Amino acid sequence: MYRSGLVGLELQLASGRMSLLNLNGEVMRVCMSSPFKLNSDIRPETNSNSNSSPTNPDRYTLLEFSSQVWSPHYKYLIDKIESVQRYFTKRLFGFSKLSYYERLISLDLDTLERRRLIYDLVLCYKMIHGRCDISLPVDYACRNTRGNYLKLNKHFCSADVRKYFFSCRVVDAWNSLSDDVVKSPSVANFKKQLHSINWDKLITITW
Repeated sequence: MYRSGLVGLELQLASGRMSLLNLNGEVMRVCMSSPFKLNSDIRPETNSNSNSSPTNPDRYTLLEFSSQVWSPHYKYLIDKIESVQRYFTKRLFGFSKLSYYERLISLDLDTLERRRLIYDLVLCYKMIHGRCDISLPVDYACRNTRGNYLKLNKHFCSADVRKYFFSCRVVDAWNSLSDDVVKSPSVANFKKQLHSINWDKLITITW
């Protein structure tokens, strides 16, 4: 899934065919489909403590499928995607008068933007540790620089379409991790440590 998507996007970038219009179209497709299909088997007024809770990860397929390929960087698109989760959580029984922040805390949910950042880092971890078959290059920084021992180089990009592509946008977040995190013995342990980190400096969603 990731290999075909990322390599295909690299080819589009190289040939100059990738545009904001493509990204707008993908975000609109996801947002138009998700409110009806994300939780099509439960009613919005369902009690959040039931087995049909929206915290079930299987219910996020449309919002997160291959997000490493199409994750937006424009705030209006980030907000557009986030509005799907805002809409649904507000309609849950007993949650209509709570703020979005309070709803997420009560449901033990992250913002969708934060989840996409974590998915980026998980894919980066898999690539660096040889746990997936993706041919994108990995360019390590000099070992005597500050940061973790697997710190990556960030190359200058003049065009946004390249600057915010996965292999560039993940660098700052990855380089901010400690040695203990990047040396995690398993993907599950890596994910667990990521969820305990404050990512406020790298995300745009406000409550």
